[in-house]
Amino acid sequence: MGFFKSLFKAVGAVVGAVVGFAVLGPVGLVLGAIGGAVAAGAVADIVSYIFNPGFDVPGMDSAASQNQGVTVNKDGTNNNLPVIYGRRYVGGSRVAVATSGSTNEFLWVVFAVSEGEINAFKEVYIDDTLAWSGTSTHGQQYDATIGKFNGYLTFQTFHGTENQTASTLAKQSGPGWSDQHRLKGVAYITFRFKWYKVATQEDQDKTPWRGGIPNITLTVEGRRVAIARNFPDSITRTTEYADEAVAYSTNPVECFLDYMRNPVYGKGLTNDKVDFASFRKESRRINTLDNGNPTPPDLTQECNAVIFTNRTIMDNVKTFLFNIRAAMPYSQGRFKISLNDNRDDVSRYGPVSTPVMSFNHDDLIGQVSVNAETNQTKYNRLIVTYMGGSTDQRTTNEPLEYTWPEPDTTYAADLLAEDNDRVNEQRYTFEHITQLSLAKKIAEVMLAKSRYRSKTIGFTVGARAQALEIND
Repeated sequence: MGFFKSLFKAVGAVVGAVVGFAVLGPVGLVLGAIGGAVAAGAVADIVSYIFNPGFDVPGMDSAASQNQGVTVNKDGTNNNLPVIYGRRYVGGSRVAVATSGSTNEFLWVVFAVSEGEINAFKEVYIDDTLAWSGTSTHGQQYDATIGKFNGYLTFQTFHGTENQTASTLAKQSGPGWSDQHRLKGVAYITFRFKWYKVATQEDQDKTPWRGGIPNITLTVEGRRVAIARNFPDSITRTTEYADEAVAYSTNPVECFLDYMRNPVYGKGLTNDKVDFASFRKESRRINTLDNGNPTPPDLTQECNAVIFTNRTIMDNVKTFLFNIRAAMPYSQGRFKISLNDNRDDVSRYGPVSTPVMSFNHDDLIGQVSVNAETNQTKYNRLIVTYMGGSTDQRTTNEPLEYTWPEPDTTYAADLLAEDNDRVNEQRYTFEHITQLSLAKKIAEVMLAKSRYRSKTIGFTVGARAQALEIND
């Protein structure tokens, strides 16, 4: 999108001071904004654009079903490995299966889980029953000691480093696994299951195995990433991606930056294409409470995500931005990130907003247009699907729905009455959110924004407005 020499089309929210622009960067990313847009021509459907994602994301039904399938055990060596950020409950791929012993009493399974380097494996479930819990160490061997598995299960964990060696446990399985089978960059576990001889009904009651190859599911603390909130306050950075000091993080800005810089499964952006100061600032904003205190205990956003590598990079970028509720401006040859909130450094979603630039009558060129809310964009019910499923025994991360306002409450009735008992419902799926508390916050903010912060004003001003960016 080009700019005229002295004119700039600006569109902003009357309440919330949202002004920005949407462009296409040289790597082809859609830099849409939840908060606002500027185009060279007439502004269309800007009211809905103010609080909707601003770009297409994978369909809600397909996204929910794909997340529900992450615990499936697959066979083969050509399956897509996911990327895990934060804490998720997942399955994996059996890339090697063998038996050994004079009576084939040992079953060996090499189980690939995700791209590395992850932080740790936290729990191991066999056929939906907990067999081990703790915090794994890379390359360490463990014996399951819980219940029926005591004495019948040994495993070795690998976190997916680039220099990891072959599994010493897998090499015991017999011919076929050697020092060359290192699975570099892959987080995986080698399992050795010991057969339990069943001769009586009592044996049947005691055996830890159901028959066939056991089904394996795991709780994983995912990728270790660079901690952007600790970066120097500089647009540029000399430390290359491969040389970054990394740690476990659920900060969505830091996880997104890792995806954008990763050359294997991500976009592979080089340092000269990233505005590191913006990622530093916004990752710090994520770790700020509504009252300005640092976390813990009350997060405003968190990333617990399974990134599907069979999706396009474009789809994954859109999904990331939608879940963070952020935009990605491209300015002076570098990509930035900008959270969609009131831009106040003390209160992320409070009543006070911080203006970036002010305009008066002398700045205006031509007419001013004002648009109010419409029936299509003013919701009175918002349903959020998030990955918060659980049972009495474990977290499953299966899709759940949360409705705001909660049904049969006074607030729900009041909103319906305001809209003449006409239900106007919107649904969103947040694949990276696993906590009910965060789903509630997002639902409340998005519904309120649709009703009370979707007035817009459009005007033309001089060239100084070119300094404005998405979410200003």
